[in-house]
Amino acid sequence: MSTLSFLFLIIIILSGWKIYQLFLVIPSSDQRKKRGIQEIIQVGTFALFFGILGQVIGLFDAFKAMEGMESVPLPLLAGGLKVSTITTLWGSIIFGTSGILWFALNQRYLSLINHKSE
Repeated sequence: MSTLSFLFLIIIILSGWKIYQLFLVIPSSDQRKKRGIQEIIQVGTFALFFGILGQVIGLFDAFKAMEGMESVPLPLLAGGLKVSTITTLWGSIIFGTSGILWFALNQRYLSLINHKSE
């Protein structure tokens, strides 16, 4: 989970910096305003990927451990499956947050470009 939390922190920092540039500091070039917006959604996609990868690795290790057992109690299996979905859920939350932030910042960028051309 620390990798996912680190990616979430990167998204928050990038978004805060772009909010500062797009909403508070008006005079700058169009290229400078656009730079960094795409990275927000890309880092969110990495978080989703790492979340799914974390679940797959966790399930693989759990199933490997279960092979050596004669029988596995159903509550133990259900609890393990529940725990394995935490990384995917956290990655999905980070991806959704980055998508919302990306959309809002991209719309602000487009509105600044449209006002400038008028």
